[in-house]
Order: sequence, then structure tokens, then C-alpha cells
Amino acid sequence: MNAPLRLTIPHGVDEPGESYLSRLAARNGVDLSTDFCRDVELRFQDVVDGDPNELRRLATMAGVDPAALVAASFAREENQSYVVGGHRIPLRWMGRGTTRVCPACLLEDAANSDLPPEIAMHARFWWGTLLVGACPLHDVPLVSIASGRRPTIHDIVADLRGMPDPLPALLASLTPRRATRPERYLVGRLSGRHRDGAVPFLDGLPAFVGARFCDVIGAIRVHGKNTLPKTLDEADRLAAGEAGFDIVAGGADAVRAFVVNMIKDRPGDRSYNGSAKFVLGGLDAWLYQNKGNPDLMGLRRFLSDIAIEHLPLGPGETCLGLPVGRRVLHSVCTASKESGVHRVRLRKALVQYGFLAERQPRAPDHFMTFPAKAAAPFLASLAGTMDLGDVRSHIGAPRVHGQLLVQGGFLKPINLRDARGKGMLAFMREHVDSFLADLTRDARDVEDPTAYTIIDAAKRVPCGAMDIVRLLVERRLPFVGRSRDADGYLSVLVRPDDVRNILVPEGPTLTVRGFAEAAGIPIHRVRHLIYDGSLRSTLVRRNEGGRTVHAIPRTELARLETNLIGLSELAAAWGFKKEKAAYILRRCGILVVRSPIESQRRHYRMADIASNVGLRTRQLFLPQ
Repeated sequence: MNAPLRLTIPHGVDEPGESYLSRLAARNGVDLSTDFCRDVELRFQDVVDGDPNELRRLATMAGVDPAALVAASFAREENQSYVVGGHRIPLRWMGRGTTRVCPACLLEDAANSDLPPEIAMHARFWWGTLLVGACPLHDVPLVSIASGRRPTIHDIVADLRGMPDPLPALLASLTPRRATRPERYLVGRLSGRHRDGAVPFLDGLPAFVGARFCDVIGAIRVHGKNTLPKTLDEADRLAAGEAGFDIVAGGADAVRAFVVNMIKDRPGDRSYNGSAKFVLGGLDAWLYQNKGNPDLMGLRRFLSDIAIEHLPLGPGETCLGLPVGRRVLHSVCTASKESGVHRVRLRKALVQYGFLAERQPRAPDHFMTFPAKAAAPFLASLAGTMDLGDVRSHIGAPRVHGQLLVQGGFLKPINLRDARGKGMLAFMREHVDSFLADLTRDARDVEDPTAYTIIDAAKRVPCGAMDIVRLLVERRLPFVGRSRDADGYLSVLVRPDDVRNILVPEGPTLTVRGFAEAAGIPIHRVRHLIYDGSLRSTLVRRNEGGRTVHAIPRTELARLETNLIGLSELAAAWGFKKEKAAYILRRCGILVVRSPIESQRRHYRMADIASNVGLRTRQLFLPQ
């Protein structure tokens, strides 16, 4: 049956299709909308779901404007949402199955119409969304008069008939509640009566997104960054919505400033890890809960761009559910991961080179951020390098020997200098590995008791450890061993004699050790003789960059052997006992001297005896 109805009613302002159908059924004497639909061959569920074709058929029957009826009805979509006036609202924010009304509106409808009250009173479509909790026209809360599964579902006239209390009594029992600004804004957007540009930031967002965004950032502003509106009671949630509207009313710049303050207001302990989830708290949680809603994509991009500009995020990471395509800031941690440089060393280098303005010894490395673009060349030059401490650990060298290797030119740092011209020791890993390979190229796993480590061999030659390193790199040693008890630098074994034969060849001079071995006396006694002037020596440098050593003429060995005579030898030559020979020497004023070779025996200088023992004494006592 598609013919126009004889009994019709005017379409109310903002009245959805199911409300008009219910009143039209009552006008034609039918108690339930479902029965009326069977009579006029309309599909009741299609009218409830806002099907445009079915609503146009209903409008044609009733003689009202089809466009107005369609515009005021929520149209169901397949993705569990409803659309009205081009604005989408998710199903969870729709009060489907619940009839909510404003008693003041209904009583006003009845007072301004000649129709019976139950037919004159019509619903408003924005009563159907849970995002609106109070009437912006009368400042009273919306109240539910029926809910759940029932025969009168989506039939407002039937629900009004079943009310236990009359509307005036219900209105009198309600506590007035002013509609919040987010609620008024949403009603204006859904009904098309909002003036574009009044709230520019919200106008650029879908209506549902804008209303919820006010609640979310308001809850964060009033109750902390990890608070969501759903955790608040009704009064706190409404206050949060007002606080959030204050922020968005300032436009995009105000929202940006609020988010930036959230990022900067991070905890001062080491629990912060540099992620957007950590600093954005409730914003990140809300966007995650609505990750399937495409209407939030614009807001998600806007907030993500802010986070990327103020957090150390880069490609390969996600921010608020979106992949990060660029890096604006580095932290010490992210730069360390990308460059492979240890965080402690990198942090010192960044301070030294001016990328970090000041030292903050107690601040976590995630807090220390700097512009990624400006530091890119520096990080590229530093990538894959090692500091001297890392090099020593890598090659197994003691601290002093690491410095000696640099001074000797075996480990060559790359040229990195700050604005003051101060350099930094940074070594390429491949260069360090190449040096270690040259050092151990000829090493054999052979046990040799005459072989020593570089450090011990240098003491026994004696020479500098770098002299031995140079011989190893130049492959001039006939034997190179490897210890199984150590690695790297300390595992290399050499024979001191091989080193000595190259660095200290046989000649007219002897080293301190060579002189001690030839004379059969300890090394320390030879040094004492040199220091007190009893032995002549000269300081010579064995090779370029090597240490200086004492060179003792070989003639000193013969001079020591012939210049002194022991008391036993002198007494035997004179034919006296040692006591009488000692008495004669004392009478002549000849003093005992200590021999460097035999320190426990009494010795006398031959020259003293020749010059101090008189002719008569020599004739009497000395043998002819």
C-alpha cells in the first residue's frame, strides 16, 4: 500500500524516522508501530535502521519532506556504526534499545500542538546517542523511560503510554544539569546548526571524534596523563569535558602546546624509555582502543607528528599506531644503537662537540636529545668506531700499552675534532683488527720455556715493548709463539735473545745486563757502579722512538779485574799472614775498598799500594 494516508501529522524538528512512524501509527489508531507497518506494507526494521528508500516511502505516504526525514534519522552501516547528517557514531555510543527523552521538550511539544499529547510529543535524534546526556535547550538531564528487549522497542508513543509516572512529575523529580559545551557542540554539528569556524580545531575533526577528544584531554589535564574518562564518575567526566573544550577552543596551537607539555612533563627517574606510549599515556590508550575507527586517522596523524618532533622516534618504530617515517630527534640511546658506539662514550662526545648543550650527569640517556639532522655527519663518522678503552679490551692490552700503541703509531685514530680543535680518540674497528692480525700472523701454538710475553720480554732484553711490537709487525723475529692462557696482545710470546740480537748486536759496548753476566755480578751492582762513577758508560738510543740504555765499554770489564787486589792475594805475594799484611796497609794509610765483583772480601787499589808503601817498607815486606 503506497497511497497517501488520509490522517497525517507534521514532521517534528530533528525527529528521526522511528519516532515519526510511531506517532503516525497512533494518529491512524494503531497501538504499535510494527502493526502499522504490516498494514501499510512498510519494513519496520528498515525504518529503524534509517534506510533512505524506506524513509522516503514513509514520507510519501505521510506527505512530508523526505529529505528532512532522512537527514534526521540515524542510518545503520555495516561497520557497527550509525550515520546522521554525514557524521558517524560508533554503535557503542548509541543508545539503541533504550528510549531516552527530555521531559521538558515533550511537554513543550504537547503545549504547542492541537494534537493529542501522546501524538504531539516527538523524539529528537540526538537523544539516541550516549554522547549527549542533557538537553541543551532546557538544561535538564535526559532520562530513560524504557530499555531492554520489549514489544514496544523503537516505539516512543507506546513507551510513553507505559510510563508509571506522568511527565510533569518526572520533570519535577529531576535535578537540573546544564549541558556541557562538548554536548552542545555535538548537537549543533549533528543537526547542522553549528556555525563553521566557531571552534576551528574541532570543526576539522569528525563530530564524534571531537566530542570524545574533549573528554580525553580534559581527563588528562585534570586527573593526570594516564587517566581515561571511563574511569571517572559522572561529575568528574563532565568537568573533564569542559576542561578539554577549553584546550581545543584555542585551536591547533593550543592542542600542540598541551601535548608538548605532556611530553616534557615526564618522570625524572630511569623508568622513562623514550616511547610515545610512556609520555602520552591516556591519549595513546584511547587511540589504541579505537584503532579500527578510520575517523580518528586525521587526529592520529596530527598527534603523531607532534610526538615525532619532540621524541627520539625514527623509522622502524610506531607512534600512536602509525609507522614513523622520519627522525627529528636522537637520544643518546637511539644514536648509540644506530652508530654502534657505547652510550657513555657517545654521551661524552656529544657534550664535547656541542650537540648536547650541557652535562646532566643524573639524567637518563633517553632524556638527552639532540637534532638528528645536524648530528648526522658526526654520527656517520663515528659509526663503527671504538674508543681506546674498547680497543684495549678488544686486543687484550693493558691500559698503558694501549696508550703506547697509539703513541707508537700502531693504532691510528680517525681525525675527529670539535669546534675548539680538540681531538677525540676514535678507532675504526677494521683498523684495529688489521693490527691484531699483523701482530699474531706468525704466532705458533708451541710451548717454549725461553719465550715470554711482550711485556716480560721487554724487561729481559731490556728494551721498549713497542720495539718488540715493531719487530713483530715487520716480521723480523725468527720465532713467535702463542700462549693458550691469554688472548690477543698478551698471548704473543717471543724470545728475549732473538730481540736482543736484533736490537743490541755484539760490539765494543755491553748493556747493563751483558756486563753483569760477563762479570758474574748482579745487575743492580752494575747500576750502582755506574751511578757512583766507578764504571764509565754512555746513554744511547737503540732505535727511533725506543728507550735509552747504558752502553758500557768492554775495556771496563778488564779494568775492574786488574785495578784491585784482594788481601789474600797480597798476603800470599808478600809471604805474610793476612793479619800482618792488613797491619802494614793500615800503617801506610791504605784504605780498604769494596770490589764490585766480590763484595764480601777486602780489596785494595794497586795504585794506592804503589804510591803509599815506602821504599824501605817495600824492601822489608814486599817480595823482590
